Amino acid sequence: MSEHWLITGAGGFVGRRLLERLEQAGIAVTAWRRSDADLTRPGDVARAMSTIVPTHVVHLAAMPANPHAEDWRAIADEAAMV
Repeated sequence: MSEHWLITGAGGFVGRRLLERLEQAGIAVTAWRRSDADLTRPGDVARAMSTIVPTHVVHLAAMPANPHAEDWRAIADEAAMV
């Protein structure tokens, strides 16, 4: 059985770099970004997983400290006030 990796958070800083390295190595990768599956909704995850059978899963998806912040500058500004 050949390798097939699933990366959650593939649109993030670490996810993008891991995805690039795996693709360069010729490894099959399914890359989930926030727009592909909402990991807080079990139905979304089940639907997405029904189409793939990964041999490896790297879970890099995360929510920022302030899920309502639209960018990292807003988060940094809030942290500076603490």
